[in-house]
Amino acid sequence: MQNLKSKKILVVEDDIVFSLAVCGQLVSVGFNDEFIYRTDRVDEFAEIAEKFQPEIILLDLNITDSSGISTFEKSNEAFPLATTIVLSGMDDEMIALEIVKKGAQDYILKTELNAQLLNKSIQYGIERKRLVAELFSKNKVLEALNTEMLNINAHLEELVKERTSEIERQSEIISEKNKEIIDSINYARRIQFALLTPEEVLTEKIPNMFILYKPKDIVGGDFYWHESLEHPNGSGIWDYFCVADCTGHGIPGAFMSLIGIKILNQAVKLGNIFDPAGYLGYLNVQIYEALNKYSPADDLVADGMDAVMFAVNRKTQQMLFAGANNPLYLVRNGEAQRIKGDKKAIGAHARSAEYTNHQIQLQQGDMIYGITDGFAHQFGGDEGKKMKLHRMQALLLDAAQLNLKEQKSFLDTSFKAWQLHFEQVDDICVMGMRIE
Repeated sequence: MQNLKSKKILVVEDDIVFSLAVCGQLVSVGFNDEFIYRTDRVDEFAEIAEKFQPEIILLDLNITDSSGISTFEKSNEAFPLATTIVLSGMDDEMIALEIVKKGAQDYILKTELNAQLLNKSIQYGIERKRLVAELFSKNKVLEALNTEMLNINAHLEELVKERTSEIERQSEIISEKNKEIIDSINYARRIQFALLTPEEVLTEKIPNMFILYKPKDIVGGDFYWHESLEHPNGSGIWDYFCVADCTGHGIPGAFMSLIGIKILNQAVKLGNIFDPAGYLGYLNVQIYEALNKYSPADDLVADGMDAVMFAVNRKTQQMLFAGANNPLYLVRNGEAQRIKGDKKAIGAHARSAEYTNHQIQLQQGDMIYGITDGFAHQFGGDEGKKMKLHRMQALLLDAAQLNLKEQKSFLDTSFKAWQLHFEQVDDICVMGMRIE
């Protein structure tokens, strides 16, 4: 369990009754009231920042001297390293989405707040912050940049008090540091892509397939994986494929994808797993134990991934498929079949999870698709609605009539045509393979 007693918390709330109630909930789940601070004004941030840097901020958007998203932006500027959870009386989905997009850990309605919900949100924020710190600590350049960034931010707090003529220079410094951060994330992208087999390398081994990989951000939580193994039962060489969608996207999702790829590679080295259900079961146990090594029984981390795992025998064209929440699509003779997997996410069921192998005899001309849910969840079209599975399945029927290179281009173009001006909402990964 995280050491709650030493966590510094700032409660920003102008309703003193609600503020005291929140403090009481914090104490009830193990936080030390000596490290809980309260304020109801944005203009006190600078003075607070000089005394201490809170690790967690519980923020009401509408307070004495500030309102709306501007309050979050001012808080984030004053305390850029803190994990911020918005406690709001406004049931406004657009504001909630915008706040999370700008970096808030969570958006909780005051009417729904309770000690358990608040504690889980804080624990998740602390854990996510720890994982990000762990990734950056592996690279000395990123670690040095992080230290420098902290020093620059502290220095900027002092510059605010100086003459207004310094504003332009401050803006230039921030712009440069933002560029360095983007450069650092791009370096993290190189690390992630180093573990993903390049499509051109994969298609040299298996020319009758394609990969459409579109992360929402610079790095993403979707990943694909392949391995070829000689089965010990004498049935010959099998090709194993996985398409997975990890919890979250961006840096948190990328963390999970690296863990998933590492565990799958580890499973191959064990040398005793030769079916998709076995791989998913092993992946489930390893991710569960990695995320809950120090978690109490009543506060387990249920994050993980949904996945499609299938294996094809090169000689007999027999296929085994197992799914964790996600289906496999088979297009044959102008008809699309959705082969459902088990309704069990990976990483949420400990050792109790068992996945089911589905055996299918493939035929010449069959198209197989493994797809994450980002494609079907994209908002767009004339009415700004989700694409949903039925539209995506219709696209697969049309795509299956084309050659593989044209299929990839067709699906990418169709996605953009649906998306229009809407922001991409999730990572996207499509793996397609034709049986020849």
